[in-house]
Amino acid sequence: RSSEINTIKQIAERYQLKTHIMENNAEGGDIIIDNNIVFIGQGQRTNAEAVSEIAEVLKIREKRKSLKRQTENITLFSLLLLYLI
Repeated sequence: RSSEINTIKQIAERYQLKTHIMENNAEGGDIIIDNNIVFIGQGQRTNAEAVSEIAEVLKIREKRKSLKRQTENITLFSLLLLYLI
């Protein structure tokens, strides 16, 4: 599987995609993404630690996005204020 991981890392780098190498095992077939909701089935191949790891990674990325959106909104608000003055 290490050759698969290296290939995926190369593709991600080429397209400037963010990656996370899992410390715990998660089976891709146990994960369903529907818009902004991620469903993870827990069982033999995807354990509780993997579910927690995925949740933590997504939580960190969402916080960064939220902070970026807040910063963009403040900048936009500042520009609008300058325009009105």
